Amino acid sequence: MKGVVVLPNSPYYYYRFYVKHETDPKKRRKLSPVKIEVTKEDRRIYENNRKNGTKIPYRGNHALKIKLEGFRHALVNRDFEVLTGSQIRTKLTPEAGKNEYFNIKPDLKPSTIRIYNHAISILNEAIKPKPICDYTAADMGKYVEYMKQPHKKAKEGFKQSSMSIITMHLSAIWNYFVKQKYCAENVVLIVKPPAALPHPIPEPDLKIIKEYFEKSAHKEWNYYVKFLLYTGIRPAAALEQLWEWVDFNEKTIMLFNQKSSSYFFFPLYTDLEKLLKEMGPKSSGKMFSFKTYDSLKFFPRHMNVLMGKKLNGKDDPKGVKRISTKYSLYNLRDSFATGMASKMDMSFVRELMNHSDDRVTRKHYAAVRTNVLMQKIDGKLEAETEQKKQPEEGEKVDKN
Repeated sequence: MKGVVVLPNSPYYYYRFYVKHETDPKKRRKLSPVKIEVTKEDRRIYENNRKNGTKIPYRGNHALKIKLEGFRHALVNRDFEVLTGSQIRTKLTPEAGKNEYFNIKPDLKPSTIRIYNHAISILNEAIKPKPICDYTAADMGKYVEYMKQPHKKAKEGFKQSSMSIITMHLSAIWNYFVKQKYCAENVVLIVKPPAALPHPIPEPDLKIIKEYFEKSAHKEWNYYVKFLLYTGIRPAAALEQLWEWVDFNEKTIMLFNQKSSSYFFFPLYTDLEKLLKEMGPKSSGKMFSFKTYDSLKFFPRHMNVLMGKKLNGKDDPKGVKRISTKYSLYNLRDSFATGMASKMDMSFVRELMNHSDDRVTRKHYAAVRTNVLMQKIDGKLEAETEQKKQPEEGEKVDKN
């Protein structure tokens, strides 16, 4: 255990630390007693180290680890105050700090505010609220572990992707706390996001989904699903699409990239043009009547129907074909991109998906393209092998 010292005539552990702001280098090294008794195992380690000249680290116990974490954190705060000449404001809680942050950031999107509120709310559940400067890395470790456990906000615990988003937002607001001198350092542990591999819908299931919505009495549902499938646009971004952005003469449509808050031109190819004309094009206004993302819950509900579950307590329609697993609207984007990657060069796929960098496209879809090439090579080799097996003209064939 780093920094822990055992002395021959003391029953307690000691903690070795350095005072950075001490002017005399000889006085920077300090020893402070920790009122926790040395374990028998660590006492044996001390004797062996002393006898054999080794430096085996001490193991300590849980109480010692907690004590040292708090001690180190207090040292960081003290050094910060001495070196900067500024006193840390100790009475502000994360909840109060968050509200202050909102006041100086009036342009935050509602979705971003919701995540910030979510992050602080979970923090208050995981750890009893206290001054910002009193939170430690160990507290943030407990925070992450709490999110992994089942609780009222997530019956099966948060997924890694959700924890990544939540901790990144908490870290951003903690950076503000550091700038405001509410604490000396950002102690938030950011969960690494999972590998974002595409999950296209297999062709048999995709065919069932398309046929199901084509038969639906709600035509707009069918139009919306097909629009995502034909453009690869993000589900929420499609809600912002306007008819003014469609140019049937130039065969182009302008799509909204929600992630970068930008726009890009997309080819109005045959299937997409046919779909837009079927929708009954207008001169202006939004293409879809869905007002919020919550309006799109029709898709997961009907995925349940295709999985054989009941809808609104009623029996599922008879004769409905079954899909192998439940899909999300985002899987339609993956299906579009994967389909394009199997037919064209990566540079074209990047333009169609409006990725910011070639590396993003290669990271997600290069394997698809490589697999297609491999199948073509294998297919060609198999064809050549079969051709070699065929007897040449005039050659006798041994039928035995």
